[in-house]
Amino acid sequence: MSAKHNTPTRFGSVAKFFHWSVALTIIALIPLGIIADGMAYDTSELLARKAFLFQIHKTLGVFVFFLALARIFWALTQPKPVSLHPERKLESFVAELIHWLLYGSLVLVPLTGWIHHAATTGFAPIFWPFGQDLPFVEKSEFTAHLFGALHKTFERVLGLVPLTFRSLNSFMRPFAQKPRDFSRQAMSGDGAGYRTR
Repeated sequence: MSAKHNTPTRFGSVAKFFHWSVALTIIALIPLGIIADGMAYDTSELLARKAFLFQIHKTLGVFVFFLALARIFWALTQPKPVSLHPERKLESFVAELIHWLLYGSLVLVPLTGWIHHAATTGFAPIFWPFGQDLPFVEKSEFTAHLFGALHKTFERVLGLVPLTFRSLNSFMRPFAQKPRDFSRQAMSGDGAGYRTR
């Protein structure tokens, strides 16, 4: 099997690319959205700066949406590296549940933001040539408000899921015969530790 595919002991280069591309883009997106949302817009210069930051935020969000779909497709078509302790059924189930919550959030955060954008008129267009509207999404203050609220809710889920995973990992570490090894998701190395898909 080529290095781009997963093996029973490690993730392939494609999975690592998706993992780190999504992670780094989200690390950029979160502060960008917070800064843009909190900026004043009393003058035309400040409004233009706020709109520009939102344009970058929205454009990266659409990029993450398609990247997340590709990541999920790849995860579904690849073998999973085995866990360090497959006999720990509850631990494995919780890890799997947390990963699918993460995948769901990776799709729902940008999707709800995109629907919110499509339901509004003329502010901070996405940097791409395909238009700003979405099929079946009408311009509507109610729709914009609803999906804006959902966008912020799923943002919080997306932020809490990795923290929950790391907290559970730290809690379980004293009970493990071997420490967890996250090197299989690193850009290099031959780690053979706990599955982090």
